[in-house]
Amino acid sequence: MHFLFDVEPTAHTQSCPCCHSTLYVIHRGVAYTRKVRNLPAFGRMVSLMLPAIRMTCTSCDVSFVWSYACVAPGKRYTKTFEDSLPSYVMGAKVTHAAKQTQTPVTTTDRVFKKWMEKESPRLQAECMQEAIQCEGLVLGIDDFAMRKGHTYNTGLHDLRGNTLLDVIPGRTVSELREYYKKYPRLFVLEPVAVVMDLARYYHTFITEVYPHVIRIADCFHVNRYVMKVLQ
Repeated sequence: MHFLFDVEPTAHTQSCPCCHSTLYVIHRGVAYTRKVRNLPAFGRMVSLMLPAIRMTCTSCDVSFVWSYACVAPGKRYTKTFEDSLPSYVMGAKVTHAAKQTQTPVTTTDRVFKKWMEKESPRLQAECMQEAIQCEGLVLGIDDFAMRKGHTYNTGLHDLRGNTLLDVIPGRTVSELREYYKKYPRLFVLEPVAVVMDLARYYHTFITEVYPHVIRIADCFHVNRYVMKVLQ
C-alpha cells in the first residue's frame, strides 16, 4: 500500500525571487503535480502530491514556480526523507539500504556520500578529542588493501575507544613519514602503547613518532607465525 497526500500551500502568494515582494505577483494556474517521496508512515510508503503553481511578477517581468520549504527544486524526495537515508546505510550495504527504503541504489549512494562529506570531519574531530583526553591511550596501527597485492593504506585506531582516528595513504616508512610531515596533528597524542603486526616499517615509524611507548605485537600475527613454524 502506498499513501498519497494532496498538499496545498497555506499562504495565498509567494515573494518574487528578484524583488522579494508579493505586491505584483499573480497566479498563472497549476502546470502539473509533483509526486515527492516523504517519510514512511505505519510501515507504508508516503508521497506528497505538490502542485507546481506558476506565478509571474509583473514588476520584474519574471515567471517562477512555487517553492516548497520541504523539498528542493527538481527533487523527488523531501529533505527529511533524504536526511533519514544515511541511518539505513550505517552498518549495512548501500544496496540493502536501497532495497529497505525502496529507493534507487544510485540515489541512496549519492545521499550517503554527501552526508559522509559533511559528517566525517565532525566525527573524526570528536574521536581525536576523546583520544587526546584519554588516560592510558592504546593505539593500533595496521594496513588494509585497497587493491590486493597492489595498493595498501594504513589505519590508526584508538583501541580502547573503538574508533578510527585516521587513514594514512600507503604503508611504507617513506609514505608514513611524508604523511606526518604534512599532517602533524597526531603528534599531540600521548599513547602508552601501540599494537601492530611484525612489519619492520611500522616498528621503525612508531619508534620515531612515539619513542617512549610500549610496542606490542598483535597476537593474531604472532599466533599465525607460531602455527606456521609448528606445521
